[in-house]
Amino acid sequence: MSEVIRARVISVQRESYLVRTEKCEKTEYMAHLNGNLREAEQFPIVGDYVQVLVDDYDSALIMAIEKRKSYFSRPDRGGHSDGFVKTMKEQPVVANFDYVFIITSLNQDFSVNRIARYASITESGGGTPVAILTKADLCDQVEEYVAQVRQINDSMDIIPVSSYTGEGLDRIRKYFKEGIPLPIDG
Repeated sequence: MSEVIRARVISVQRESYLVRTEKCEKTEYMAHLNGNLREAEQFPIVGDYVQVLVDDYDSALIMAIEKRKSYFSRPDRGGHSDGFVKTMKEQPVVANFDYVFIITSLNQDFSVNRIARYASITESGGGTPVAILTKADLCDQVEEYVAQVRQINDSMDIIPVSSYTGEGLDRIRKYFKEGIPLPIDG
């Protein structure tokens, strides 16, 4: 007896999708697209909630993709050169998240423009950016860097951290909840 169940995409491998359900103690299935979805403009990505038809032999077909609450995408140049952007498309990478950690080191590679770009992409996709500035113990100008990032977005959480001293790690922990499995119920 086949049934349609709700699942979440946890991995994409070419034309196969590893999905996880809460049914039967978090069962995982390797699913494929239903024929109608093969011609669709939107394909499932990691984080998507999908409706999956599962049969008695554990074969799974993705029948529908649910509406995304958030997504992170990058430009899909699709064989075009950088100068030719008239037909530039978006390539969604991950969906249905709350936060995006923008992690950068407080060294010569620090770029406020890079942080601004990722923060903008995150917010336009429906998520909340969090700037994590690493190697705070090796930097004498931490507050100057924090002030630069604050100019991008004064509501963005900016967390200088040091894995050596442990500074800031407690502030990151508030974004993680112990014992919370990968949500299926949205």
